[in-house]
Amino acid sequence: LPAHVPSHVAADTGPLALVLTAQMTGSGPEPPQAPPLDVADLALSVNRARSQYQACRYSDLVSQLPRLLAYLHVACLTLDGDAQLRAYALSADAYHVTAGFLLKVGDQGLAHLATDRSMNAALSSGNPLAVGASARIVIHTLMKSGHLTAAISTARSHSLRLDREIPAQTPESLSVYGSVLLRGAIAAAHDVASADEAGHGYLDYSVHYANFVLLTCIVGSGSSLVALGWPQLFSSPAYVG
Repeated sequence: LPAHVPSHVAADTGPLALVLTAQMTGSGPEPPQAPPLDVADLALSVNRARSQYQACRYSDLVSQLPRLLAYLHVACLTLDGDAQLRAYALSADAYHVTAGFLLKVGDQGLAHLATDRSMNAALSSGNPLAVGASARIVIHTLMKSGHLTAAISTARSHSLRLDREIPAQTPESLSVYGSVLLRGAIAAAHDVASADEAGHGYLDYSVHYANFVLLTCIVGSGSSLVALGWPQLFSSPAYVG
């Protein structure tokens, strides 16, 4: 994916900013003019948004995200039982995509808001995989903001949490687990490089953590890719951004 987004796309994020800041103040987004979609339709819409992001179709994406987030907000408030939990998981995924896009356009302030929404929705879903996938965007956002120690700590705590809460690994859980470890490894590598540049020498903790994570990713990548298949791997919520 490209490292930046053309400036004319970034100028179209006004409606998205309104949705995010309205939720921050507790007023919530404007109610959708059409009735909220059911969970199956919402899932299709979230998958479409992720596909648009991964295909770099940012103009299409940014035009649809505000309404999608509004629909999901209503669904989380009005549904109950398993449907509500699923709506929270979908909301976490949609905010993950939103945060990734905002990081692309360089809007770290709104990206932090979207990241916070993603993790809160994931926790509300009660789904360990949703929490793990949201942890990845938390790590990414922290790293982009220069908070490398916090990014490494988040990667470590959430990888341990995944180990604890999902003892029987599946292809999807391996995908999420690997994405968390990989982001932690990247943050640790940046931390080592920053310390060396500043003349403080290598940080033992970062070196050992980076080596461990990279080795884990290398050893696990072959079996994970075979189990997942490329299309499934890159459609995973963990592989956004």
